[in-house]
Amino acid sequence: MLLLNQTCFGQMNYDLKGELTDCSDNLELILGNILLLQNDNIIKSTYIDDIGEFEFKDIEKGTYQIQTDYYYYANKTLEITIPSEDKIKICISEQILDSVMTSTTLRPSYTIYFYGMPKYSDKDLNTVGKEYGVKWQNMGCIVDGNFDKYNEMIEKILIFRNGEEWKNKFWSDVEMKFD
Repeated sequence: MLLLNQTCFGQMNYDLKGELTDCSDNLELILGNILLLQNDNIIKSTYIDDIGEFEFKDIEKGTYQIQTDYYYYANKTLEITIPSEDKIKICISEQILDSVMTSTTLRPSYTIYFYGMPKYSDKDLNTVGKEYGVKWQNMGCIVDGNFDKYNEMIEKILIFRNGEEWKNKFWSDVEMKFD
């Protein structure tokens, strides 16, 4: 979807909206990044929201590239021309290769979203989670399936960082500290 903005000098600028999905199941991919490039230079970047959508605002007429940046998925670059009437729809495929992780700089921590009434508080979980590079965020009693695929990708990163048994060790540490 393309929306128009007009600056004070009469130049028309545009807003570009799009969505990102997994090619294998057409489910939305959330909380990743999208880059807007022109001649291999990054013009803007934006986040993918919690329903798999993104938006770039105030773009001048021209030819651009949109590049995806999402955990364990191969980056995809598409060429677009502004103005365009269509909402950009991008699907990408998972690429489970250790080379993806070894060539990526890991963040200090990643957030896992969960639901329900846990035995331990977010604060307790996050105290132990610092050792594993994980933050826990309780979403309450509202179950939102959009976070499931995101959590799967974060789990793979945490396995890469901490080993296959990281979750068992984490919960054992939580129990020892707070029971």
